[in-house]
Amino acid sequence: MRNIKGGLLEYSVAKPIHDPWDAVDLFMRELSPCPLECEYVDIDESLGRILCEDIVSSTPLPQFPRSLVDGYAVIYSDIAGASASNPARLRIAGRIAIGEDASQIRIHRGSCYIVDTGSFVPPNADLVIPFENASREGDAVIITKTPPRGANIAYPGSDMPQGAIIAKRGWAIDGIIVSAISSLGIRHVRVYRKPKACVASTGNELVEPGESLAPGRIYESNSRAISSILRSVGFNIYRIGILRDAEDDIERAITESLERCDIIIISGGTSAGVEDYLYRVIEKKGRIITRGIRYKPGKPLTLGVVGGKPIIGLPGNPVSVIMLLKTILSGLLRRAACEDPGFAAPQQGVARLLRRVKPAEGRITHVPSILVRGSSRLYIIPWVSESYMVSRIAFADVYIEIPYTSRGFEVGEEIVYKSLRNSPRAWILEAGEILRGSGIGDGVLRIYTPRSEAIKWLEMGAASRVYICRGIDIESRKAEIEILPGGYKAEVDVEIYMRSDAERIPSYPGDTCYHEALQKIIDGEKRSRTAEIPVETPDQALDMFRLGFLDMAIDVRDFEKILRFSSQGSS
Repeated sequence: MRNIKGGLLEYSVAKPIHDPWDAVDLFMRELSPCPLECEYVDIDESLGRILCEDIVSSTPLPQFPRSLVDGYAVIYSDIAGASASNPARLRIAGRIAIGEDASQIRIHRGSCYIVDTGSFVPPNADLVIPFENASREGDAVIITKTPPRGANIAYPGSDMPQGAIIAKRGWAIDGIIVSAISSLGIRHVRVYRKPKACVASTGNELVEPGESLAPGRIYESNSRAISSILRSVGFNIYRIGILRDAEDDIERAITESLERCDIIIISGGTSAGVEDYLYRVIEKKGRIITRGIRYKPGKPLTLGVVGGKPIIGLPGNPVSVIMLLKTILSGLLRRAACEDPGFAAPQQGVARLLRRVKPAEGRITHVPSILVRGSSRLYIIPWVSESYMVSRIAFADVYIEIPYTSRGFEVGEEIVYKSLRNSPRAWILEAGEILRGSGIGDGVLRIYTPRSEAIKWLEMGAASRVYICRGIDIESRKAEIEILPGGYKAEVDVEIYMRSDAERIPSYPGDTCYHEALQKIIDGEKRSRTAEIPVETPDQALDMFRLGFLDMAIDVRDFEKILRFSSQGSS
């Protein structure tokens, strides 16, 4: 204790008790859920705002089959087996320009249509031959090579199926999300209102810039630094200005700020000086969660709650203010804005590859990708395979760079990633062949993938859970599911959609029970003519069936119940 003008005043030193990150986590657990109301804003004014609801695709994207190249839309069976020694000759029936509706056009056998990149491909076409792989002779085209069926066509739902979440409540809207939302035709989005922050600095020595400076005084800068940083991350600011080092002044300012603001930030008054009153006022009016962290610069950081609202007491040193707000407190500021930070990964780092990637011939290739938080490290999934996938890229927080001199990278290799966002997410991953598609649920990312790949990801430590289908019974319309690890088993109801004259069937990727079930049906009915159209996911196949581009599809009816039961069983 120290004698001050005849009185006794006890010093209270801010002791560095907590790890800085633990201190902030402890503080956030003490706060109430997001207190901000929602409002609608124009998509053009939405940058940086926080989504107040999920953005769900109201339609399959793309909505119609689009050509990925300039070339000729053909019927695959017309050119199957074409080669230099056995060329196929097709008559050119016309040209379909970009923006033209081709939904009623049917290509007759032995003919084709010229299409541009982005053109509507006629519904009965199942292949586009690039110009460079064909030659023209008057009103005919000569084809000497047979690409795979479905090549160079962006089918409906291959970007995102109908009903998929493309952006989640709590996500900050950036340019990538603006693009994805706009592609759905959405003009106004529901966002949280901007949080209000009251900002002040304490100190008898402080003077406003522009005023005369007496000896022993300094110009105040902290409140302006704090205000600028908070504005840059979406806050509305009420700058209280300079407070005297007096308990009644600080108490009055906090009381008034509680009526006006969602968060109060004051610099100064947190250390051990006899005129450091801020922490005393917080204790008097509310409670201090932590005072003092193991951090330099900024040890005396004080975090408290008054009237259910957070109060941040920053040290008076400008460097401490800036460093704390830019590092330790960045997640807290995002929480105050109702942003869901998820698990933030470094801006750049190394992750283990979960799918093979290769460059485009002779070009540096950037692949938008997803980070996965595995059992002991980061993993990465190449995510956007085609440049038209405007909605799928909303999930991609990072990218992989492949030099044009490289042959590519194999599964399991360490690879450098770089961020597409200020704070890239790293997801907890669940995967499996029985999933309908890929999407977000219960704080995890679920990805439809073939059986062998799902099990491989589990063995590598990347997937936290995988869903394996042990078979679909065609008669009972039941699928047996096994969930690993743990071996949890259950049955789900399955719906099989099939038109009477089913010719175009989905080709699900890899070893999946969807593919096996359809093959059993086709073999059992001894169908002589089927055309397998490649699809990315079962959701996409359902969209294409509804739109008439496929004649068969399979749907799992009650999988959400299995997700719920398996989560309860493993908890």
